[in-house]
Formats: sequence, structure tokens, C-alpha cells
Amino acid sequence: MARSLYHLVYHHPHVYFRKKNFLAVSLILMEELTEVFQKHFPKIRDRKEGETTPEYLNHINEKVNTAHRELLKLSPFYKISETFNASKPLSLKDIKEILNEVQKHNSS
Repeated sequence: MARSLYHLVYHHPHVYFRKKNFLAVSLILMEELTEVFQKHFPKIRDRKEGETTPEYLNHINEKVNTAHRELLKLSPFYKISETFNASKPLSLKDIKEILNEVQKHNSS
């Protein structure tokens, strides 16, 4: 929904928004984003009895990195990035996928 609002506001500036409605829509978008983040950000457990600081910090680092990778998958550019990172040199199929993703992004 955030992408839709962005598209509407920036690509159709002639559309009139009342300030009150715009703020209400923005609030709804922020609530939706918060829900998405909460789904992808796991709770970090408390430090276990006898667990060393480096062990606990490694656990936190692992959880944060995992959540970050999962959150990146929500990006419209994730598939493009993965294609670039996975294939060296790019095949014709890879190039077509990248161009199709860019076209999908630009048309939304």
C-alpha cells in the first residue's frame, strides 16, 4: 500500500489530497509497516544463565542479521540484487529477468 500511495502522490500530482485524509492514510501505512516489521523481527531472548557476553552478542547478531535478510526480501529490488549477486557473468536469462523486474517496478 505504501508503494501505491507513493506512486499516486509523486506520479499524479494533479490528484488533490485533503491534509486530514493524507494524514489518516499515512497513519494507516505506518501501522501496516509496523506489523510487517514485527513479523520479520523476532524477539531476542534474554541472556541465558552462564552464557558469556560474546556468546550472547553472537546470538543477537545472528538474530538481527537473519531478520534483516528476511526484511530485504520484501524489497522490489531484492530479486534484481540476488540475480546480480548469484551470477557472474550474467546469462541472457539473468539479463531478461533483471529487465523484467525493472519494467514491473517502473510500471507500478
